[in-house]
Amino acid sequence: MNNFMTHSIRISWLLLGTGILITTSPVLAEPGYDALMKQAKQNISDDKLEEADKAFEQAYRLASNDNQKALALAKRGEMMVYYQKKFTQAKEMVNYARRFPQREDQTNIILFQVEAACKMKGEKKYKEATVFLLEASKLDTDDTSELITYMMLGDCYRLDKQYQKALDAYTQVTQLSNAAKDGRSAAHMNSGIIYQYRLKKNDLAKAEYKKAVALNPSLKSQTRKLIDSME
Repeated sequence: MNNFMTHSIRISWLLLGTGILITTSPVLAEPGYDALMKQAKQNISDDKLEEADKAFEQAYRLASNDNQKALALAKRGEMMVYYQKKFTQAKEMVNYARRFPQREDQTNIILFQVEAACKMKGEKKYKEATVFLLEASKLDTDDTSELITYMMLGDCYRLDKQYQKALDAYTQVTQLSNAAKDGRSAAHMNSGIIYQYRLKKNDLAKAEYKKAVALNPSLKSQTRKLIDSME
């Protein structure tokens, strides 16, 4: 039938020669796995976390393979740890996701990142968090995921007062040419703060702040205040 509007049209017809009136209603298709995962991401962006949680749960039910199931659980755990501070529940998501063995590297990276965040943010166990992040760094990934891994690794080392290792991790971030500029500028800022306040190397701190501003001009005022505090 041409111009069929599934959300509004009902079709009625009289079967010729029978006198029977038949009315049919279109069946609305349920969103697929990919659409639900995309919807959940948008819900998180819109701060609609309950709706995102429902979308992840529905996506899990519609998943057609191990990786899709594990990814839905991993992303749900990611939301719990970063947006809801539900560290115990996030860890449960990770443990359940690991029951599905046929996982892709990208899914495993998210699982390691969530586990690290639980240790780092929930328990303040920075050394244990770095173990998961180092495992994530060994897997094949894109620049965006690598940025998250190395930023978290740098933060763990910084909080654990291993400043040279923190600088090395932040340097890894700055070298990711395809990663977001905001992320790379944040790595330069963190390096500058370590140089300024922990290692007392103001010249190196200024150089990092300059690189941060080149990537993100909105940091100019903040870096100016940091530099002024040196004098």
